[in-house]
Amino acid sequence: MTDAGGRRQKRQRGQIETLPSDALRVKVYAGVDPLNGRRHYLRETVPAGLNAEAEAEKVRIRLVNEINERRNPRTSATVNQLMDRYLELLNVDRTIRERYESVIRTHIRPLIGKTPLARLDAETFDAFYRTLRTCRSHCGGRKFVEHRTEGEHECTEKCRPRECKPLSTGTLRKVHWCLSGAFKDALRWNWITVSPLDRAEVPKAPTPNPQPPPAEAAAIVNEAFQGLALGHARLASGDDWRSPRRAVRAPLGLA
Repeated sequence: MTDAGGRRQKRQRGQIETLPSDALRVKVYAGVDPLNGRRHYLRETVPAGLNAEAEAEKVRIRLVNEINERRNPRTSATVNQLMDRYLELLNVDRTIRERYESVIRTHIRPLIGKTPLARLDAETFDAFYRTLRTCRSHCGGRKFVEHRTEGEHECTEKCRPRECKPLSTGTLRKVHWCLSGAFKDALRWNWITVSPLDRAEVPKAPTPNPQPPPAEAAAIVNEAFQGLALGHARLASGDDWRSPRRAVRAPLGLA
């Protein structure tokens, strides 16, 4: 294609399509998906409006720049697909694997499992961790009654309003370890070029809570230190504490 002056124009990357709702959809080719081998596109929709065309062009330029700078996800895979592959290649013993599978099944898949990797950012994970810190059952703060049984029944004192209990700090850290390991692998596999966890707020480590030893243990420790101090005192005086003490005899004539 040439312009009015006969100069060859550079082909524009990406497309802007008009949807039935008059919204505009921007689509830019981003390479081949390493997971399924299909052509991978970055897509973003701009709502209809007076400035929709100008906004769509800005989106197109931004997506092209992300691709040029290799900041775009290279796959349309979801978090569930990433976790499946992560567990498939995870090389740990059975006990640790079962713990990882439990954390992923209970907390990661229900909340963000269906989210495409391309939609994840620091805000997504901040909201994700906030949900877990609010309620381990992911209720979102909804108020409802926990009934003693399912189906029709007459409520008793066992049917009580549910109280939210936050996920423990230790379990929250396990969730983060699973996600961190999975996204490190995704970087190595070229599924993504930037980990969205890098800018997310990392769950804090549990506060140390040392327990004092029982009285018997304290007595043993004190006795050991006393014996150690006595040994040092004997060494300082020149006494050989490793051999039995000998009786000290008075010189002849003084007894």
